[in-house]
This record gives sequence, C-alpha cells and structure tokens, in this order.
Amino acid sequence: MSKLPNNLPDNFFDHMWPGKKNWKDASKYGIMGDMFWKEISWNIDDDWLDEYKKLREYEPRLVEVYGYEKRRIYMQWIDGDILRRNLDLDCFIEACDIMKSIATYAKNNPRPSKIYPDMGFWFHHDMAPRNFMVEKNTKKVYLIDPDTFGFWIYGQKESDIKDAANYKGMSTERKPE
Repeated sequence: MSKLPNNLPDNFFDHMWPGKKNWKDASKYGIMGDMFWKEISWNIDDDWLDEYKKLREYEPRLVEVYGYEKRRIYMQWIDGDILRRNLDLDCFIEACDIMKSIATYAKNNPRPSKIYPDMGFWFHHDMAPRNFMVEKNTKKVYLIDPDTFGFWIYGQKESDIKDAANYKGMSTERKPE
C-alpha cells in the first residue's frame, strides 16, 4: 500500500471530497496502482458488494468497486475533478441521468427487508455535485462515494432505524409500553 507524502497541502484532496478533515491521515485513504481505497468507520452489510455490482451492471457510470475488506473499500481511481468544482451543463445533465437511472433501478427492483415485513429499495443517499467525478480526458461522469449506498425502508436507511415498532406500516405514533 502506498503512503502519500507528508508535505501535501491541506486542500490537496478537496477536489475529490471537499470538507473532509481526515484526508491528511494516510491511514483513512490511499492510492494503490490504479485503485483508490477508502477506510470507513462502520461495517457494511455482507450483501453490500453483490448489490452494488448488480446496480453497476445496470448503471455503469458508478465508480467500479473491486472489493471490500476490513472496513476498506477498494475502487477505481478516476483521474479528474468533482462536478462541484467543474460544473459544466452537459456533465450536470449526465449526473441527473445517472440519478434518474438509479431511481428507476430502485423502483423496478424492490428488495425484502431482512428485519421488517415490507419491501424497500437500495439507494445512494448523497447524490450531490461533490459526489460526481468528471474524468479529465473523456469528460465521462461517475457517481462516487459508494459506501453511501444502502437499503432504504420506511423513508430511512434500514440500519438507522432504532425502533421498529414505530415504523411498521409507516406509523409515526408511539405505541404504549
């Protein structure tokens, strides 16, 4: 695994993930050959990579993920800039097309919940211009930050739901204890 030099300016990675305070911490990310790896602070569901690959078959403009191991996601390195810093209307239209494609896939491929007795969908919860990369030489647009994909049900990420009784049937009233 490569280590990045210690003398990088504080804003060196801002073009990829602006506002992140930990990018100078080379233990959280790195470049290895033609791969970029990112360490996350939570465990991903065992089915995550299979779901991601199915969606990427449908929508190939998602960053390619090669693997996930020990809270590290290994993915395609894209030589480019984020859409937020390179706003071009054609690229923005392509990003919107990617979002529509993902929503269409989610609608047409509902998934049963592992916890609740209803159907939900698999979705990226942070589709913003900072999470689209524009490849330098081709102007091809990719959706990045694959770890924000997850299973959604009852309007929330399934893993974020604390009290299942309050969400069954989308009820917002608390049940008596």
